[in-house]
Amino acid sequence: MTVRRRLGAGLGIIAGLAIAAAGAGTAGAAPWGSTGVPDVGIERAQGEGLNACTVRVTNRGDRPATDVTVQVLPGWGPYAFGTLDPGESSVASTFDCGFSRRLLHVVTTSNGDANWSDNVLYFEL
Repeated sequence: MTVRRRLGAGLGIIAGLAIAAAGAGTAGAAPWGSTGVPDVGIERAQGEGLNACTVRVTNRGDRPATDVTVQVLPGWGPYAFGTLDPGESSVASTFDCGFSRRLLHVVTTSNGDANWSDNVLYFEL
């Protein structure tokens, strides 16, 4: 791996964490396990007809999550899910895997999150 690629991957991770922190900042100071707030999480989605870059976002909280957005780094624009009700999942398969072998996905909401540790998904193809 070249120095340029290592540097690019490192900067992508830093940028992703910055986006996650910005999204978390809109949440206020909601501690883990608190009730009355959304808890969105992101994971790789698998199934027939889904590409390798497909992700699933789920609201595990007990309140609707509004303005749910997934940022994909490096350089792919945001994908807006809108509002996810408690227990609801949505799949995004519009991400093109061809532009990078390493992808960092960060999911944010406009009304907070009870557990920010499951808002970041990194994988290599």
